[in-house]
Amino acid sequence: MSDLISSRKSAACSWKSTSLSELHITKREREILTLMCDGKSAQEIAMILGCSVHTVRTHIESLKDTFSVYKDTALVAAAIRKGVIE
Repeated sequence: MSDLISSRKSAACSWKSTSLSELHITKREREILTLMCDGKSAQEIAMILGCSVHTVRTHIESLKDTFSVYKDTALVAAAIRKGVIE
């Protein structure tokens, strides 16, 4: 169990040293992050972008993996810190 925790902590910190270009954030993911930063829900984002809620949630989960975070709020905070969104 402690090995799992250690590896997650290591992964969570490793993105900080990754350059913005190495994050491989797509244009659509950047749009979703921006809308999340504006306080929009997955359902609202889907309506704005003209796609399904499932698609939005899939993008959000992919972004969480990219930033090694578990919560939507942590994702937005990490994206702001990394300069992906302002």
